[in-house]
Amino acid sequence: MDNFIATIKACRTVGIGGTFRIPEGFHASALAPDYPIARWLNDQTVSKEKKLFIGALAIKTPYLGGLLGTSDANGFDEAEFQFDGSQADGLGVAYILDAVGISLSVSPPWHEPLVTITQLILNEVTGQVDDNKVSVRHVSRPDHVGAQGRELRQAEDAAVVSGTSLWNACPQLFSKLRFCASVEPQVRALTWGVGGLAVVFRTFRELHAVCENWLEGTFDSTGIPNTTREGPATLQQFAEERTFMTPDGIAEVFSWHVKRGSIRIHFVPDAEAKTCLVGYVGPHLRTVKNKN
Repeated sequence: MDNFIATIKACRTVGIGGTFRIPEGFHASALAPDYPIARWLNDQTVSKEKKLFIGALAIKTPYLGGLLGTSDANGFDEAEFQFDGSQADGLGVAYILDAVGISLSVSPPWHEPLVTITQLILNEVTGQVDDNKVSVRHVSRPDHVGAQGRELRQAEDAAVVSGTSLWNACPQLFSKLRFCASVEPQVRALTWGVGGLAVVFRTFRELHAVCENWLEGTFDSTGIPNTTREGPATLQQFAEERTFMTPDGIAEVFSWHVKRGSIRIHFVPDAEAKTCLVGYVGPHLRTVKNKN
């Protein structure tokens, strides 16, 4: 379990795991004979921090089954996926989505960064079931993560070629971030180079990663350099410039912000959902020290 936790954290560090899904039988997964994850979670010899991490994962992470049958997993329902003769829905979805499967490294077949599964699909021409061997990206140890992250990042970077493509990719890449309507034209207007696209893209990654690892308590900005809240004097004079309409139709002051050169990203943390709502992406706003 220490290895599993370290692998998940390593994934989040490199941007893998924007949406993490588990099977409904996750608690019953066996770590050893007569010792499933549910028993581990109640084991008094296990540290509270580790149990909190896995417990939150099991409670707040959406189930794999919720993805099946949706447009995101288009093509899954047309096939059956097996690993070593057993049903392998998780690896099958990872193959369909070109995503990464993650597993407990409890036996040799799960020790590899690539796993071969069998795709069974009906051939409409011959009427026979085709038996295809396909490879799935896979991690079960922290040292698997680096190569997978680089490969996925290259694919993501290729997709994010403009502000518009970044905006369109945000729901898939940054499931822990929400955005006010006013942010859409701001992000779409970004360009590479001095246009701020790379800076905003990287900052969204950092903010998303902090939310991924936010388990309890108040928002902690330690993982994002140059992130702070506005001082009382600035808010007294310029709160209106930092007030944006949320998706719920509420005007709210966005005091938290990330400083990136001349760019500012203002957001509001949601302690209950462990997400952040972004309200502004653009040039720095006026402060008591800089009123221009």
